[in-house]
Amino acid sequence: AIVAAGALPGLVSLLAKGAAPAKEQACFALWNLACQHPPNQLAIAEAGAVRPLVALLSKGTPPVQEEAAGALMNLAAHPDNKRAIAAANAIAALVPMLSQGGGPAEQAAGALMNLASNNALNQASIVKAEALSPLVALLQTAPKSGEPASRRAREYAAGALMNLCLKQKPLQDRVAAAGAVPLLVGMLSEQAEGAQYEEAAGALTNLADTHEENQAAVGKAGAVPPLAALLRKPSASAQEEAAGTLMNLAACDANKDAIVSAGALPPLVALLGSPPPPAPPRGRG
Repeated sequence: AIVAAGALPGLVSLLAKGAAPAKEQACFALWNLACQHPPNQLAIAEAGAVRPLVALLSKGTPPVQEEAAGALMNLAAHPDNKRAIAAANAIAALVPMLSQGGGPAEQAAGALMNLASNNALNQASIVKAEALSPLVALLQTAPKSGEPASRRAREYAAGALMNLCLKQKPLQDRVAAAGAVPLLVGMLSEQAEGAQYEEAAGALTNLADTHEENQAAVGKAGAVPPLAALLRKPSASAQEEAAGTLMNLAACDANKDAIVSAGALPPLVALLGSPPPPAPPRGRG
């Protein structure tokens, strides 16, 4: 109804010409309108929102930066928008935000996660912009300086690493060497309210894919017991990601006994009779 009522041109105009509070509210409105709504995602991009949103990543106040990155995160869930957002130089603006902390870092990680999903050109651009180190740093619960990132920010960072490492042996090497494996494994056991586990498990899946050294490292870091526990959680998507990680870990002989000892076989067998889960949305409100 909001889009049909013709609200988009006014909201987009506020991004460029409004006062800071108006810009923040316009960003937030577009963020919510785009959340898990492909027609709105396309309509907002077609209304010209991408470039002013990208401009606010560098010129806005921290709250405006956060809201602009959140809007771009949800817009980037649509395949057609990924190209337009990258073409507007969003990646170069988002990567420095990873080191700002707080909300801007959280939403920047989410935007990079969605931009990297199923888009090889964006993946290469994100790596070229030197995003790997700050993404791994976001996973830390006890950073050397500053406050630790929120659980949501860490999930987004894990999701970005998951998408970047898919079938990319050099990146699997670099991310593991940067210390991501124990940090991702630690996320599997956290019981924070609202915690989701798909991104951390998915990142470990892709790090271990046809990579014997990483398979051994993930197993040695203690991933098998929490992955086996995820198989018993009610979330079908978490079960799927955990099963995928265990599949890749089981290619390493050193992990086979640990997987059986952790009690993974009964829930894995039970999953054979379960319907496939729907694909989890990558853009969150």
